[in-house]
Amino acid sequence: MLFRSLSSSCPLLDDLVIDGVELFDVGLIDFSSPSLTSLAWGQGLLGGKVVLNNPNLEYLEYAGDLYPLLSSNCKFKFLLKAILALENKNMPHEHDANQFCQFISEMRNLEFFGLFGDSLQVVL
Repeated sequence: MLFRSLSSSCPLLDDLVIDGVELFDVGLIDFSSPSLTSLAWGQGLLGGKVVLNNPNLEYLEYAGDLYPLLSSNCKFKFLLKAILALENKNMPHEHDANQFCQFISEMRNLEFFGLFGDSLQVVL
């Protein structure tokens, strides 16, 4: 609810950085904003799902657990740079790997793609 309020209160917001904010079992985090071109958020989302409905997003940086990211279901038409530092506290399942591959397959116009942390364990 906080992020939806933020995007409706700041309709021209194009760059959002969230770092050091711990969110426990909040259910749904909605980062939707048509004006957002840059989104970076660090670890701190514990439990819940993420909605990324940002059609003009050009930069995405994420550090944290794999599962909220997989639930985002976003098309990344204009994404040019993505940096993912994933954690997977449990052993990844084949289903996780397939979902992760589907997630990154939406990033068709990347000029830079960085994978860090447990990211490679997820896809291998």
